Amino acid sequence: MSTPEWGCRGLRPAAGSAECRGSMNALWIGLNLRAFPTHPPRPMPPADSLRSIPLASRAQREREQNFSDALNLAGASVNAHDLDAIAKLPALTSLDLSSCSICCSAPMVALARAAGLQTLRLDDATLERGGRSSSTAAATLGVGVTSKAPLREFSAANAAMVLDGLSDFPWDRSGVQRLSLSGCSPFAAVALQMDRWHSLRSLTAVGADLVDSCLAELHSRCPHLTELDVSENVQLSDVAVHGLRRLSLRILKLQKLPRVTPHALPMLSTFGDIEDLRLDGTSISTVQQEQALTYYQRKREWAARAKLMIQRLSAAQAQAAAVPIKPIQYELSLLHRLRDSPFSRAPPRAMPQIACVLRRNATDGKLAS
Repeated sequence: MSTPEWGCRGLRPAAGSAECRGSMNALWIGLNLRAFPTHPPRPMPPADSLRSIPLASRAQREREQNFSDALNLAGASVNAHDLDAIAKLPALTSLDLSSCSICCSAPMVALARAAGLQTLRLDDATLERGGRSSSTAAATLGVGVTSKAPLREFSAANAAMVLDGLSDFPWDRSGVQRLSLSGCSPFAAVALQMDRWHSLRSLTAVGADLVDSCLAELHSRCPHLTELDVSENVQLSDVAVHGLRRLSLRILKLQKLPRVTPHALPMLSTFGDIEDLRLDGTSISTVQQEQALTYYQRKREWAARAKLMIQRLSAAQAQAAAVPIKPIQYELSLLHRLRDSPFSRAPPRAMPQIACVLRRNATDGKLAS
């Protein structure tokens, strides 16, 4: 019998006699029983359609294709054939290709064929040399391709190579709620100047080389935006801050923007619902922020209120711990009334336990009727 291999979640034999393999398979199934649901497996592509994906083990790959709506291939190496097979998985709703090495001339177009995809993560993904598009092909990527998938979350931080050449977003923008394009220049600027993102709630574009014009009409393109992080875009100035008017922002991060000056304070003071404001690295000092913005006063009030609630909770817990818990004692007359009440006859089944207790106690002579 050969040395068994350690899989991702259990022990599975690599080779050996049929008897040994049967015993080890039984052990492997026992160790991985919790990973298998009770419903029958979903349809899947042929077994060799994902043969080049170097997952941790064959068992893990089979589980992810048969029994899971989410597929995590972070750190793997995939090509066009693999992406085409992934897009055909019928129940796939979440795909994580973070830190993947992709060898495909049009990876976004291939992924756009996944009909039920709701979450796609491409953070830190790169294109291999064989997958780089020519200048002619790159200019047409994404043109005429609009997926019908109900995409809700798209994250491609530091994956500018994968998005290179896209002239449009290959999914329907109306349903996207979370968008992360940090480090994706120039696609981040192109995406923000597209048509309206009706459902967008959270936008992260850190270090994406954005300029003031990218945020000038953000309030009309993303009317429901509540979370915004455009830190480390050094070209942004006070003009960009004024472009955030009419937005009901709760989280706003403008860190490391040296061209944002105290002239933007009147605009920042209009955000009455702000819960998290970051201005570190701007030209606005901490003293100026505390004097001009009511956010810091509300922040101190929140901290004081939270401290008071914690103190009250601790006092109540200490008081409750000091009170001894007395055992519940039932009187015989109460038990008799409960047995004879209409409530005891209301449920579909009678309440024989009370009658049995009374009969047993009366038999033992401990209770007098």
